Amino acid sequence: MPGIARFVLGRYWKTATPEQQEEFVKLFEDYIALVYSSQLAAYSGETLKVTGSRPGPEGAIVASEIVRPTGAPPVKVEWHLTDRNGAYKINDVAVDGISMAVTQRSEFAAVIQRNGGQVQGLITQLREKTGNSAPR
Repeated sequence: MPGIARFVLGRYWKTATPEQQEEFVKLFEDYIALVYSSQLAAYSGETLKVTGSRPGPEGAIVASEIVRPTGAPPVKVEWHLTDRNGAYKINDVAVDGISMAVTQRSEFAAVIQRNGGQVQGLITQLREKTGNSAPR
């Protein structure tokens, strides 16, 4: 998660203080857990079917589909994995070709820009969304 957090903060990682970086990583982990747990809960009753794998730039890409019981077209999901000393870790998920990491990066950059280029504006918003009122 720290690597993904650095990626989604993008160029603003270097402008954040070490304290802001540390708090952002913790808030980002909480935020992702909240957002994706509710999104995944919406797939109740569906089946995840692995359809293949191939080498990726940093490890492997596992292709899968979410098969819907209603007969709707399946949702294509690619899991981008990084090889870390023989253990694979997810570093991005692409749903129907849309990278979640790139999407998050764009959204966070927009929040920072609306706050005068200050990372603190994003941190404040993440505190509100995750229910964390003070730095941890």
